[in-house]
Amino acid sequence: MNKLPEDEVTTNLIAKTTGISVGTLYKHYPHKDAIVSDLIDAFITSDVRELRARLVASSGARAHEEAVDWLIAKHETEHQLRAVLYGNLGRLRKTSDAFHARLEILDGITKSRTTKERTESPNRSLMILAAANAMIHVLSQVEGTPDDWAHLKRLCLMLLER
Repeated sequence: MNKLPEDEVTTNLIAKTTGISVGTLYKHYPHKDAIVSDLIDAFITSDVRELRARLVASSGARAHEEAVDWLIAKHETEHQLRAVLYGNLGRLRKTSDAFHARLEILDGITKSRTTKERTESPNRSLMILAAANAMIHVLSQVEGTPDDWAHLKRLCLMLLER
């Protein structure tokens, strides 16, 4: 899904590419949407774990920078696959899962901030993180220049530090 258009990827092609028999794949996944749904769950879980680990390993501005760098790198290398997954969140009713994952990330970010910052605007960081992730995703869908990534990183960090 990171190499071909979504409509060209079939369950049979996935089976062939992965070396899994078609029967075995269909036993666990009756259709491609079931595969996409599990991929969404896996990506959300992986992203939350990785961002939490980065926030725990560092603190403050350094933690935010590492989190933004990681998000940019993931979107840059997996832009097509993430477009498929993000594009299907609502249709596959995964929007709630994505929202709760963002809340977990927010919890990690707000724990790295001062008590005063946490109590003044608990929803502000969630909004900033969601906006940053959306900006990174949109930019990853455009054939771009590396300068755009650097500018986006600066913008995300400025928002997170305010």
